[in-house]
Amino acid sequence: EPHGDDIVVVAHRYGCGVAIHAPEAKVPIRALQNLATHPNLGGELLIVGLGCEKLQPEQLIAQGTQPEVIVLQEEHGYQNMIQSIVEAAENCLKRLEKRRRVSCPLSDLVVGLQCGGSDSFSGITANPAIGYAADLLVRCGASVMFSEVTEVRDGIHLLLPRAANQAVGQRLIEEMRWYDTYLELGGADRSANPAPGNKKGGLANIVEKALGSIAKSGSMPISDVLAPGEKVRGKGLIYAATPASDFVCGTMQLASGMHLQVFSTGRGTTYGLALAPV
Repeated sequence: EPHGDDIVVVAHRYGCGVAIHAPEAKVPIRALQNLATHPNLGGELLIVGLGCEKLQPEQLIAQGTQPEVIVLQEEHGYQNMIQSIVEAAENCLKRLEKRRRVSCPLSDLVVGLQCGGSDSFSGITANPAIGYAADLLVRCGASVMFSEVTEVRDGIHLLLPRAANQAVGQRLIEEMRWYDTYLELGGADRSANPAPGNKKGGLANIVEKALGSIAKSGSMPISDVLAPGEKVRGKGLIYAATPASDFVCGTMQLASGMHLQVFSTGRGTTYGLALAPV
C-alpha cells in the first residue's frame, strides 16, 4: 500500500502448556498487550489465535480498540483459515491506506537507547555521543529510554544521585534487587557478563561495561522507572528495566512505546527491529 510500509508479524509461545498466572507471566503478557497498541502499527491489528490456548485473543485487546480477530479452530479447514486471514489483513490495509502521516513536534518523540557487541571504545566514543544527543532530546521535551539491568547494575551508584525524587530512586533499587535475586536463584553471579566477544574487544569486567553502557544516558535527571514492558508515562529521561539481550531489550522498549531506537555497537551487531527504525 502506498501509505503503509509493511506488515509485521509478532509471534509468541503462550499456548496451552504455560503457567499463565505465575507471578512473572505478567511481563510477557503486558508486553504483548502493549505491543498490540504500538503507534507504529497505525491502530490496525489482526489477532490470530488457535482457540484453546491459555492466552486468549481477547486478553490482548486494549480497551477502546476493535482489532480483527480470527480463531483457527472455528474456521473449518486449512483453506478457510488462510482465506480468512488474507481477507482480514486486506481489511486492515484498506483502513490503514486512508490514514496520512503528519509532522509532529520533537516533544512527541519516544526514543529508545541501546548498545550491543560492545568493546573498549563503546564507552568513550559511541555511547557518550548518544548521551549528548539524549540530553538534547530531553531538553526538547522528548521521552528518552535507556535500559539493560545487567549493564547498569554495577554502575547504579552513578544513577541514584540523578533520580528526580526519592520514589524514582527507590524504583531503581527495586529493579536491581530483582536482578540480584534472579541471579541468586540461578546460582549465578554478575561476572557472567561481559560476553566473550566483549572481552575480545577489550572489556575486562562488568564494571567497565556498565560504565560504558550508562554513558548513553547522558546527564539529565531520571524522571521515571518502568518495569519490563510498561508503557512510558511521561517526558524526560526514563529508565526502562529490561534484560540486556539485544532483541529482548528492543522488544520491551517497543512495548513501552518507543518510536525509534538508537543502537550503538563496538564490534558490530547484526540487529534490527521490524516495528521501528533502528
